[in-house]
Amino acid sequence: MAPVKTTMRSDAATVISFGRKQFARVRLRQLAFIRAFTAQRCPFYTALVIERKHTRKRLAPLLYTAAICLFFNAAWRVAAAQEAGQKPSAEAPAKNTEKADKSQKPVNPAQIELLETKVRFESNGDSRKEVHALVKIHSELGVRQFAQLNFDFNRAFESVEIPMVHITHASGGTADILPSAITDHPNPAVVNAPAYQDVRVKSVRILGLQPGDTLEYRVVRTVSHHPLAPDFWLDHTFDRSGVVSREIFELDQPNSRHAEVRINPAIPAASTEKAGEGDSSHTTYHWDVASPSPVPEASKSNDSHQPKPDVALSTIDWRMLSIHIDENLTPGAKRLESITSY
Repeated sequence: MAPVKTTMRSDAATVISFGRKQFARVRLRQLAFIRAFTAQRCPFYTALVIERKHTRKRLAPLLYTAAICLFFNAAWRVAAAQEAGQKPSAEAPAKNTEKADKSQKPVNPAQIELLETKVRFESNGDSRKEVHALVKIHSELGVRQFAQLNFDFNRAFESVEIPMVHITHASGGTADILPSAITDHPNPAVVNAPAYQDVRVKSVRILGLQPGDTLEYRVVRTVSHHPLAPDFWLDHTFDRSGVVSREIFELDQPNSRHAEVRINPAIPAASTEKAGEGDSSHTTYHWDVASPSPVPEASKSNDSHQPKPDVALSTIDWRMLSIHIDENLTPGAKRLESITSY
């Protein structure tokens, strides 16, 4: 029997073989563990992909919102630019209107478009004064202001006549005030003083006056044999309130009385005319003030509420005038000529 050849591995080989098997088992376990672990976790690239997909889903509404905001912002900017372009043109008429309002003078309730006054003195002290006025009524307040015209006078040496009162309505019609509308009655200030009943008021009622109408009237005042005759005096101040649009003033005085005439140098007479010869000669001064002018510094007195008159006329000095007034108005006063001793 042939011997059976057996090959026995050495212990070292056995150990090595066992070690390899064990190592293979451990390696397989490690790989299984790694596979199980990686199965639960996503790889790095996959995680990034998922995260990026998730981020896109979250950013989509934000992107839409941002786009809408940008659109409305752009639209608002365009509208603001258009409004800014139109604003100057819209403000220009408003500024022009404001300037026009400032440049326009305030409208008076009634505007005296023409005030014409003519005064004539005679050498014996008599005088005649004629006033012609043309008034434009603008409002109900103006109607009330000119609903009644009043003129004071002293019937002992004065008379007042109202020859004309004429109304031109805005509609084109006209009307004249009848003489029956003119009344003559004592001045209310002296109605209870019988000694002064010569101080009277002549009035005329203006009926049917309305805003937009034009009122025209003429008044004549005559003075004869007044207490201080043959002396005479006058003072006149032109209107500066803006109520009178045009004012004409004419002064006619006799040269034989050598009256002292003082004229405001800021408003000189437009013309001076002399007529006649000898004692009958007269000098006429004429003013035509087209519009109100400010009060000149030269015509202002210490009291600003009482400016000096623009035209002053007197045949005697003011000291003698005050003496004559005192002689005639003070009860029991004696004339200066009759006083022989003091």
